[in-house]
Amino acid sequence: MNHNIESNNPKSLQSESASSSREINPRLQEQTESADSNPQSELLGRRIRRQSSEFVPFVNETVQSSNVPVSNGNFRSTYRRKKCLVVHDGTFKSFRQEKFTRQLEVTEHDSPSLAMLSCDRKFKDATNKVKPECILIHVGSKDIYINRRSSNILRDYKLLIDHLLEETEANICFSLPIPASNNRQFTEYAEKVNKEVEQLITSIRAESSSNRERLFSYKNDSVKEFNQATQEGFKLSGSGTLIMWRRLEDALRKTLRINRRPLTNRSNRRSSNNE
Repeated sequence: MNHNIESNNPKSLQSESASSSREINPRLQEQTESADSNPQSELLGRRIRRQSSEFVPFVNETVQSSNVPVSNGNFRSTYRRKKCLVVHDGTFKSFRQEKFTRQLEVTEHDSPSLAMLSCDRKFKDATNKVKPECILIHVGSKDIYINRRSSNILRDYKLLIDHLLEETEANICFSLPIPASNNRQFTEYAEKVNKEVEQLITSIRAESSSNRERLFSYKNDSVKEFNQATQEGFKLSGSGTLIMWRRLEDALRKTLRINRRPLTNRSNRRSSNNE
């Protein structure tokens, strides 16, 4: 369904909220205690692995062996953490450093909307300071929710992509807005805009081999059932938050072409110890 939803309320974009960058020093803990105590943890694990196929364009691509860490006599160089800048709205505000992998050194930057990110000086300062190898951006839900014109949203995406490709050497991944299970109008418009953003990214990737190596997108449509629109914004359930943390790690790994370490199942360890 083609929706041409327009906004005549520019004031909705003028609400200033402080953007902040905070340093994260992740530690390895692949299985969270919340997942262990949840009787549906095994089901969630299967869902997470299945949803990783939504990453574009790695569905039909293999990890290049030249990007897989190998021993070269320099331990620090080979196994150093990869620097990542994660730009997000409220989706990852409950992100907990002790639940994340130690392979990635993640710096977070908050931005409520794509419109505000495009003129956010602190974001540019954070990019220059961190010098990330990977930039993941998960914003845009508010822009869709307040019914900004899709042409304006795409313009902001295009300007941001051009800036990052030109001014940084990082690989770039756009994690697309999550549709909502309780708001049909928002979901239909979000799916329309997400499709147009994917088409934009595909066209930019086709312009050069360098763009193709650096620019990617990551769909989150299957997380819709865990996401609800509220008057304060969007709220993920506990299971949805866990899934999005795993999807964040998956997107960063694939953008950086890092092989995933085998997940350690605590129940399997316990059973093997009892044998």
